[in-house]
Amino acid sequence: MKIAKICRTTWPYFQKVLSYHSLKSINTHHDPDIWGGDQVKIQGFPEYNFLSDINSCFSDRPGGLIRDRTDSIKFPFMVESSEKWKVPTKPVDLETCFFMRVKDIESKFDTVNLLWSGGIDSTAMIVAWLKNADPTTKIRILYSLDSIKENTSFFLHLHDIVDTKHIDLIEIGGTFFYRNQLNGAEVSGGSGDDLTASVDESFFNIHGWWTLQSSWKTFFWKKNPNQDFIDFCEKWFAFSGMEINTVLQARWWFYFNKCAPPGPCRIVKNNTNGISSFFNHKLFGDFFSQNIDRLFRSSSWNTYKQDLKDYIYSYHADDEYRRYKCKENSGGYFIFANKSQLVNKQENIMELSDGTVIRTNHLPFLSEYEYRQQYQTQLDYLFYQ
Repeated sequence: MKIAKICRTTWPYFQKVLSYHSLKSINTHHDPDIWGGDQVKIQGFPEYNFLSDINSCFSDRPGGLIRDRTDSIKFPFMVESSEKWKVPTKPVDLETCFFMRVKDIESKFDTVNLLWSGGIDSTAMIVAWLKNADPTTKIRILYSLDSIKENTSFFLHLHDIVDTKHIDLIEIGGTFFYRNQLNGAEVSGGSGDDLTASVDESFFNIHGWWTLQSSWKTFFWKKNPNQDFIDFCEKWFAFSGMEINTVLQARWWFYFNKCAPPGPCRIVKNNTNGISSFFNHKLFGDFFSQNIDRLFRSSSWNTYKQDLKDYIYSYHADDEYRRYKCKENSGGYFIFANKSQLVNKQENIMELSDGTVIRTNHLPFLSEYEYRQQYQTQLDYLFYQ
C-alpha cells in the first residue's frame, strides 16, 4: 500500500506544524507570505537545506515546497514528488507531445474544464484541445477578465467558434463559487513554468541572457561561497543524466524537480476529484529536457518560450502575440482558489497525496493543543525526528 505523503502546504500553518513535530526551522526570507518567501531551512538536514540554497540563488523570494524526483536526499518531512525522472532515449517533437497529452487526458475523462489565464502556457494548452480533441469530448474554457486583457485577440476567436466547436466559455468570479456544480476534470497550464526553467522577468532584467548561458558554479559561488554547497550541487545535478553546465540548465533541473504532482480540485468542485496539470507529464519533460537551449531564441526577453508561441501561431495567426508576447505571472486562479476555500470554510494546513485534507476547526487560528486534539500521533510518520 502506497504511503500518503505531503502534497501541498499552506503558509503559515504548515510552518507552525513543523515546530509541533520538534523540527527547528529558520526562515529563508525576512518577510514570508502566501505569495512567496515562505521556505524554511530545517536544523539537521543539510542536503535539504542546500536545495533551499539553490532556490535562493534563483529567486529573491523562494517559495513553495521543494521536491526531489531523484529520491536521493533525506527530507525533514515526507513530500510527494512528480514522476521519477528517467533520461529520454529518443527525441520527441512538440506537436506530438500536445496531441498525445490531449488523448491521454481524454482516455480518463469525457469532460474537461480548461483554466485559461490568457498567458502563453494556458493558451498553448487551449490550442492543443481545439486542434486535437475528439468531437464527443465536452470542453469548457474557464476564464476571467484578466484572461481577456492578457490575450484579447484569442478570446474574440474563442467567442466566435463557441457554436462550431461545441465548447462552453465560462467566466469565473462573482457568484460562480456559490453555484459551481461543474463535473469533469480540471486541467490547467500549471507546471508550464517549472518545465521551462521558470525564468521570470525580474531575474532576466537583473542578470540578463548572458548570465543564463554562463557557468552555474560561478553564479552560485557569488551567491553562496560555500564549497560544500557547490559539491552538493555537482552531485545532485549528476542525477539528471545530462550535461548541466549553465545557469539555465541548472534552473531547468531544479524547477523540473519542483513540479507539483496532481492534487485535489481547486476551482471545479465535483465528485470525480480529477485535476491535471496539462504540462506535468513525461512527454513534456522529455521534450524540454532536450531543448533547454531553445527556451530562448535570442538574447531578448520576448523570445522566451518561443516554441510554445510558434505552436499557438500555427493555429491562431496573431503575429503580434507570437513576436512580442512575454511571460506574465498569472495569479488570478490562485486568488479564485483561495477565495473558494475561504467562502466554503475549507482552508487547510496541508493536503496529502491520497486526497486527505489536514485542517483544524478554527483556522486561521491554530494551536498545538487543537492540532494534537484532532490528530494526536496520526501524522507523526510524515515528520522525521
